[in-house]
Amino acid sequence: MTLIRPVVSPEMSHEQIHDTYQNHWQQRQTQAQTNYNWFKERLKHLGYKSIAQFVRETNYPVTSGTLANYIRGYVPIPMYQINTLCHTLKLTPNVLLSELGYYDPRGQEIVPL
Repeated sequence: MTLIRPVVSPEMSHEQIHDTYQNHWQQRQTQAQTNYNWFKERLKHLGYKSIAQFVRETNYPVTSGTLANYIRGYVPIPMYQINTLCHTLKLTPNVLLSELGYYDPRGQEIVPL
């Protein structure tokens, strides 16, 4: 799902603008939950019971809360951490970034908010 800022125009009523942003926010929340569920399943597949355990046992260089915010898309993953995250999750960057909605395998870059 591509989550680019919603488009509004001067011709739109206040209610239409409100509805547009409300719909966009709901889509972002749905995507965040989808990303988080995918990540939790990946951790379970690797034998971890929680994000905190994953961070602790792999010595991942951020807190579990920060990592959860990366996964949910609330904060973009810093480029310098992508390789480390891919290595610890045993994934390619292509798979990780496409699962989190940062990259479209069809060649379209998705810009996070």
